[in-house]
Amino acid sequence: VPAQLYTRGAVGVEGQVYHRKLHPLTGQPLDTDAAADWAGDLGDVAWGRRVRRPGWQGWDDASLARPPHGDADATVTVAVAPEGLYAPLAAALSSATRSIDLSLYVLEHPELTHIIAAAADRGVSVRLLLEGGPPGGVSDLQRWCVSRLAAAGADVRYLAAAANAPPGYDPRYRYTHAKFGLIDGRLAFVGSENFTWDAMPADARAPVGGRRGFYLITDAEPVIRALTAIFTADWAPDRFLDLEPYSPQHPRYGDPPAGYVPPPPPIYEVESAPFAQPVTAHGQARFIVASAPENVLRPDDGLHALLQRAGPGDEILVAQLYEHKYWGDKDSNPIADPNPRLRLLIDAARRGARVRLLLDGYFDDPQDPRGNRATAGYVRAIAVAEGLDLDARLANPSGGGLHAKLVLARVQGETWSAVGSLNGGEVSHKLNREAVLLTDLPAVHARLSEVFAWDWSLDL
Repeated sequence: VPAQLYTRGAVGVEGQVYHRKLHPLTGQPLDTDAAADWAGDLGDVAWGRRVRRPGWQGWDDASLARPPHGDADATVTVAVAPEGLYAPLAAALSSATRSIDLSLYVLEHPELTHIIAAAADRGVSVRLLLEGGPPGGVSDLQRWCVSRLAAAGADVRYLAAAANAPPGYDPRYRYTHAKFGLIDGRLAFVGSENFTWDAMPADARAPVGGRRGFYLITDAEPVIRALTAIFTADWAPDRFLDLEPYSPQHPRYGDPPAGYVPPPPPIYEVESAPFAQPVTAHGQARFIVASAPENVLRPDDGLHALLQRAGPGDEILVAQLYEHKYWGDKDSNPIADPNPRLRLLIDAARRGARVRLLLDGYFDDPQDPRGNRATAGYVRAIAVAEGLDLDARLANPSGGGLHAKLVLARVQGETWSAVGSLNGGEVSHKLNREAVLLTDLPAVHARLSEVFAWDWSLDL
């Protein structure tokens, strides 16, 4: 049987590079003269079915082949969207004195734009990386925000084939979907939410609704170091031709139409919004920064290794915009093309852990065979058939959708929280730029568990 590339689902052959699996301990390529040495191996769900494209990290530079780990005496602030996210992010950005580096999917927030532009006006170096091809295109509101940042001196670039790129040149990632920032080399934030009014209403005096999600803001040096390495690798216009700079006349990334005025913010009515106040914790803690496409799928490290440890007496809580029932082709199934994370959650319940999966019901397509309704039904059926402490629900706890990407794991006395941009689909894990921060700080886990319990009680 010849070696093959992985080409199921949304993963096409074009632009892929044949590469070998790496030994998990030595990091050296496997070489047994067999097709199973190669990373496209369909028979190896744990280490095969992998994709590699030119320009990705962890190839010529092995620094991101594993998620970076580190211990630190650090402060971590938990900010909850929608009601409690704008104020702490605005304060962090306002504190910048030297530099602001942002890797975002979209920017559609006039108030945060004003804060970042004010920093650039006072001499702060601002670099902003945005996705060049979001579904629906770049909005006029984002064009308006970007034009103001550029006028203040910010360097704004879109992940897209640059004007001087040769025909057919593809960006390194399907989407740059991460949501993280670095301030003065002393502060970092990582989260699930786009810089939009839906997730970050500026006026939170009354109960406000919107997208439910989370950010962690920290001064932990290992986190700053890891995110700096990711941003530096991605922001490399001297090496790659997929960083198209803003220019006013660009047909796709230029200014909005003449006379454009931002619309009023959306309103999502809710009866209560109890998480407006951020919670800040301080202490000695462990930190892991996982990233896609480099290392989030490793079965021996990061989140997947943590889930494999869960057993009797442990608990795993998951809140996700979506968790696909299976990967691969749309007409496949969980046996032929399992979603590795979902399988790990079910296996943890089979070992005796309490597992709860909360999925969005606002955006979900009820006809999608691997959408959230299908996933929840599949999980509940397994729980009933096998008598597991396992359940799944759909929710819309804050009126504008459950947009979170959250995993909470209480495992063998440890309390781990994972917050980031990683959705439960194959493209997110294998083709996108994503970032996830894990920490074992107990107060972080306690706050996020409190929010999860509230949201779980409001299931659809």
